[in-house]
Amino acid sequence: MAMPPPPPPQPVQVNGASHDSDDGGPPSPTVKENLRDVQLKLLTLEYTLRNLSAIAADVQPQGQNDHAQGRAAGKVQEVIEHLMELDVQKDRLTQNIPIDIIKGMDENTNPNRIAKERIENAAVQNQYSYGQILAIQPMSQFLERYKTLTTPAARISLLNAIAIAPPTAIDVHGRIELVNLLLEDLKDTSKFDPNVILSMLVALKTLGRNSLASEIISQKEHLQTLQTLALPSGEVPKEALRCIANALLLVEAGRSNWVSIGGAEGCCRILERECSPDYLFLAARVLFLSTVFQSSFIVRAVESLGAVTVLANKLDALLVDLQHSRPMSKEAMVDALKYTFNLLLQYPRMKHAASGTDSGPSKPNDTEPKPVMGELWDERFAVLLPTLLHLFNSLPQTTGSPLAPPLTHVIHALLNIPIVPNAKVWFPDELQMSQGSQTLQKVRRSLSSRSSPPRSGASTPVAGPATEALRRAYDLLDATLAYFTPGDPDDLEVRAKCKREDVALDDVGPPLALLLANMVRDNEGARGQVKQWLLPVDLDRSQPLEKRADILGRCLRMMASVYFPKLKDSIGEMLFALCNSDANMMGAQLGYGNIAGFLFNKGIMAPPPPPKDSGGAAGDYIPDDPDINPITGSKYKPEGPDPLAGMTDEEKEREAEKLFVLFDRLEKMGMAVNPMRKAQQEGKLEELP
Repeated sequence: MAMPPPPPPQPVQVNGASHDSDDGGPPSPTVKENLRDVQLKLLTLEYTLRNLSAIAADVQPQGQNDHAQGRAAGKVQEVIEHLMELDVQKDRLTQNIPIDIIKGMDENTNPNRIAKERIENAAVQNQYSYGQILAIQPMSQFLERYKTLTTPAARISLLNAIAIAPPTAIDVHGRIELVNLLLEDLKDTSKFDPNVILSMLVALKTLGRNSLASEIISQKEHLQTLQTLALPSGEVPKEALRCIANALLLVEAGRSNWVSIGGAEGCCRILERECSPDYLFLAARVLFLSTVFQSSFIVRAVESLGAVTVLANKLDALLVDLQHSRPMSKEAMVDALKYTFNLLLQYPRMKHAASGTDSGPSKPNDTEPKPVMGELWDERFAVLLPTLLHLFNSLPQTTGSPLAPPLTHVIHALLNIPIVPNAKVWFPDELQMSQGSQTLQKVRRSLSSRSSPPRSGASTPVAGPATEALRRAYDLLDATLAYFTPGDPDDLEVRAKCKREDVALDDVGPPLALLLANMVRDNEGARGQVKQWLLPVDLDRSQPLEKRADILGRCLRMMASVYFPKLKDSIGEMLFALCNSDANMMGAQLGYGNIAGFLFNKGIMAPPPPPKDSGGAAGDYIPDDPDINPITGSKYKPEGPDPLAGMTDEEKEREAEKLFVLFDRLEKMGMAVNPMRKAQQEGKLEELP
């Protein structure tokens, strides 16, 4: 038996008049007559549709008053009539309905809910605007109020209001005057409560985010005031360091002022004394900004202040903090590595320049090229290499991208350390790992004095496999290319993925490829090992090398990239170094077509001749299979069966006629010249007997 249809909605009477319910009841008496008629007709249509659905669910015997074609057909006819009446009534309405309401109804959303959300959003915007008005109103009175306030509580309240004020709340002149007043009061802190001093520094830090205010803070006399506050320990020194760091970041001239007053030496003592990551971050940030240019402080830091040993100790300690997810440990390590990079870059260059000056003035036509990164070295930095390699091998991946800070900064620092004079640390073999090895004993002594314990399940970091750092670099390059460029590197999705993850692949990728290039160029064992991984003797050359799905294929596809020129060149340098910097060997291994552009950029204009004999070590194997195509580096494809084999002369003639017709059509369309007609006109075709 069919369920009876639901009853039609009944008007709810209030004081003799009906009102709208949340479910859409009858219209209120204030609604215009035409709109009321439409609403009632819609309710009637809804009721009829419900009846139709009940009838369709269970067909009952035809009743006396039913439609001649059945009860369902009768209800369908009623629906059509209601729709026709609505079509007539629509022209009587002049009201406009918001499109959001219509979309909401299509999505089965209650229109009342949309209206409620709009009202709530408007209320939020009104409250925000009202708060801004309240915040701006007293800004014009900040100066006068600051000059007249005497009680600590009132000062703290006003300074907190300055710290949370919007950037545009104070005009330029008012901001500068406030900064001058705060700096003047900070010269004599004995008359202020420590909480007031802290609030003053917080307000100064907020005001100093403007470059004009930072120019005032970065003046020598004001930096000296902040330096005095930054030397002790506690929250007040931290805020003073934040003010200094902001000023040095925004004002380049302030960096030399800071170095000239001895502020960088004080930060060296802070870096050595403190252990908390947030303190180390502030000290390392200021020292990084203090060493972006060459100065006498860099020499003092390396030779007198023990900066290299301090950095090695702090980096090891920060690795432990990072592995335990302690706040600010990542940021502290990043800036400590930036400071390390500056020392590794600047100090050897300064010593090299000083030695050139001591040997005599250079000639005006002296064309000696300037040393590049990694060519100059000083043994004072030897203690840093084991620590940097330990970080390189141990830092966990913290983002989706295999290359992210602080690992990228470790790679930058390692690029400044040459391979040859430190080969025993870069690639320790079994003999060098014995207890009697002086090199290993020196490394272990340097590691034992630091706060970083060995990794669980492992021994001293440098006492691992001889290829640990080499394998790490190779795997990182493989993972990076596989993550970002599994197919065509110039595909639009590759750039979209880099944008989504905020990764500049053409900036973070080249240092890693160059680090691997340095390893294989300057160490024969490393070169042979990577060649076994990348270009083994039994490499499958049955398919084009650039279409392989492994790291070799991705490297060759990257070498043809347009959108990543720096990464393309650095990978080319790595492959060139892997082939003994020999264009002949490189062409034989990879195919001249894959490397022609790279060789052209290096000034190798003509294709290299085919190699006769490698004449090198076993790792310098050159494929000499005659079936290998020298252009592609892969084997020639076997020729397929002759398509004309087994065809009679008549069949061949019919196929030739088909080709002639096709070419004739193309010629008439202006797309091509019929080669058969042209040959016939030139007398190159003869009639067969």
